Amino acid sequence: MPLTNGQKEAIGKYALHFKRDMNQEAFPKAMHERKERLTFFQQELKKRVDEFSEAEFDTVINFLWASRMWLNKIYLAQKIRNVNGLEKLKEQLKNLVSTSDPEQAYSRF
Repeated sequence: MPLTNGQKEAIGKYALHFKRDMNQEAFPKAMHERKERLTFFQQELKKRVDEFSEAEFDTVINFLWASRMWLNKIYLAQKIRNVNGLEKLKEQLKNLVSTSDPEQAYSRF
Protein backbone atom coordinates (compact mmCIF):
# COMPACT_ATOMS: atom_id res chain seq x y z
CA MET A 1 0.00 0.00 0.00
CA PRO A 2 1.59 3.28 -1.06
CA LEU A 3 1.77 6.20 1.35
CA THR A 4 -0.28 9.31 0.75
CA ASN A 5 1.44 12.66 0.33
CA GLY A 6 0.15 13.69 3.76
CA GLN A 7 1.67 10.58 5.33
CA LYS A 8 4.98 11.22 3.58
CA GLU A 9 5.00 14.81 4.86
CA ALA A 10 4.25 13.69 8.42
CA ILE A 11 7.04 11.10 8.32
CA GLY A 12 9.40 13.73 6.90
CA LYS A 13 8.66 16.06 9.81
CA TYR A 14 9.33 13.31 12.36
CA ALA A 15 12.53 12.37 10.53
CA LEU A 16 13.77 15.96 10.79
CA HIS A 17 13.08 15.99 14.54
CA PHE A 18 14.84 12.63 14.93
CA LYS A 19 17.90 13.83 13.02
CA ARG A 20 18.02 16.95 15.19
CA ASP A 21 17.67 14.87 18.37
CA MET A 22 20.47 12.54 17.27
CA ASN A 23 22.86 15.46 17.56
CA GLN A 24 21.82 16.30 21.11
CA GLU A 25 24.05 15.43 24.06
CA ALA A 26 21.31 13.37 25.74
CA PHE A 27 20.72 11.12 22.71
CA PRO A 28 23.23 8.35 23.59
CA LYS A 29 21.80 8.12 27.11
CA ALA A 30 18.25 7.92 25.75
CA MET A 31 19.23 5.16 23.33
CA HIS A 32 20.96 3.25 26.14
CA GLU A 33 17.82 3.51 28.29
CA ARG A 34 15.71 2.31 25.37
CA LYS A 35 17.94 -0.76 24.93
CA GLU A 36 17.73 -1.46 28.67
CA ARG A 37 13.95 -1.34 28.57
CA LEU A 38 13.76 -3.54 25.49
CA THR A 39 16.08 -6.11 27.03
CA PHE A 40 14.10 -6.10 30.26
CA PHE A 41 10.72 -6.56 28.59
CA GLN A 42 11.85 -8.98 25.89
CA GLN A 43 14.17 -11.19 27.96
CA GLU A 44 14.40 -10.53 31.70
CA LEU A 45 10.71 -10.20 32.54
CA LYS A 46 9.88 -13.66 31.23
CA LYS A 47 12.63 -15.26 33.32
CA ARG A 48 11.80 -13.45 36.57
CA VAL A 49 8.02 -13.02 36.66
CA ASP A 50 7.39 -16.13 38.82
CA GLU A 51 9.47 -14.75 41.70
CA PHE A 52 8.31 -11.17 41.42
CA SER A 53 8.23 -9.15 44.60
CA GLU A 54 6.46 -5.86 45.05
CA ALA A 55 9.76 -4.05 44.45
CA GLU A 56 10.26 -5.86 41.15
CA PHE A 57 6.75 -4.95 40.08
CA ASP A 58 7.68 -1.34 40.86
CA THR A 59 10.59 -1.78 38.43
CA VAL A 60 8.20 -2.92 35.71
CA ILE A 61 6.05 0.17 36.20
CA ASN A 62 9.15 2.37 36.28
CA PHE A 63 10.38 0.93 32.98
CA LEU A 64 7.10 1.50 31.13
CA TRP A 65 7.27 4.38 28.69
CA ALA A 66 3.63 5.10 29.53
CA SER A 67 4.52 5.80 33.16
CA ARG A 68 7.03 8.52 32.30
CA MET A 69 4.43 11.22 32.91
CA TRP A 70 4.06 10.10 36.53
CA LEU A 71 6.46 11.80 38.91
CA ASN A 72 5.76 9.33 41.71
CA LYS A 73 5.94 5.93 40.00
CA ILE A 74 5.99 4.11 43.35
CA TYR A 75 2.55 5.56 44.12
CA LEU A 76 1.32 4.39 40.71
CA ALA A 77 2.71 0.87 41.25
CA GLN A 78 1.19 0.67 44.74
CA LYS A 79 -2.17 1.81 43.43
CA ILE A 80 -2.12 -0.86 40.70
CA ARG A 81 -1.08 -3.56 43.20
CA ASN A 82 -3.73 -2.52 45.73
CA VAL A 83 -6.51 -2.72 43.16
CA ASN A 84 -5.41 -6.00 41.54
CA GLY A 85 -3.16 -7.86 43.97
CA LEU A 86 0.38 -8.98 43.22
CA GLU A 87 -0.55 -12.59 42.39
CA LYS A 88 -3.11 -11.55 39.78
CA LEU A 89 -0.61 -9.14 38.25
CA LYS A 90 2.07 -11.85 38.10
CA GLU A 91 -0.39 -14.21 36.42
CA GLN A 92 -1.31 -11.61 33.83
CA LEU A 93 2.34 -10.71 33.21
CA LYS A 94 3.11 -14.41 32.65
CA ASN A 95 0.28 -14.57 30.11
CA LEU A 96 1.56 -11.43 28.48
CA VAL A 97 5.15 -12.60 28.00
CA SER A 98 4.30 -16.16 26.95
CA THR A 99 1.54 -15.55 24.42
CA SER A 100 1.60 -16.04 20.70
CA ASP A 101 -1.09 -13.35 20.39
CA PRO A 102 0.28 -10.21 22.09
CA GLU A 103 -2.65 -8.04 20.98
CA GLN A 104 -5.14 -10.24 22.82
CA ALA A 105 -2.86 -10.55 25.87
CA TYR A 106 -2.42 -6.77 26.09
CA SER A 107 -6.18 -6.28 25.83
CA ARG A 108 -6.73 -8.77 28.67
CA PHE A 109 -3.98 -7.22 30.76
